[in-house]
Amino acid sequence: MRDPDRLVYFREEVGGLLMGGYERSPLPWGLDGIPRDFTHRLLAPDWERFDDLMAQAVSRVPAIGRAEVITMINGPEAFTPDGEFILGEAPEVGGFFVAA
Repeated sequence: MRDPDRLVYFREEVGGLLMGGYERSPLPWGLDGIPRDFTHRLLAPDWERFDDLMAQAVSRVPAIGRAEVITMINGPEAFTPDGEFILGEAPEVGGFFVAA
């Protein structure tokens, strides 16, 4: 189930309920470059930022407020800083076009 107004979603996951969400103003990450060995790694949990998403989840599914949070997964998302698409020829590689 998705609630785009509250920026949260829910789905069954390994016999439990997974709740996730998106932020309207996420913190930027990797502005100075992304480490080459960062593949498939996560960021440290940020419980303070999670509180807003949890409040939105509880407003959609009140029973979530009584549930135990077992694991927080905090990973970087691949969005442009302005939220727009990247379309066109790559500046460093002639003939290489990007549509992302």
